[in-house]
Amino acid sequence: MYFELIISLIPATFAG
Repeated sequence: MYFELIISLIPATFAG
């Protein structure tokens, strides 16, 4: 569950 959220936030971190 958490992995899915993290994986989805990974690209957001780079975009930030």
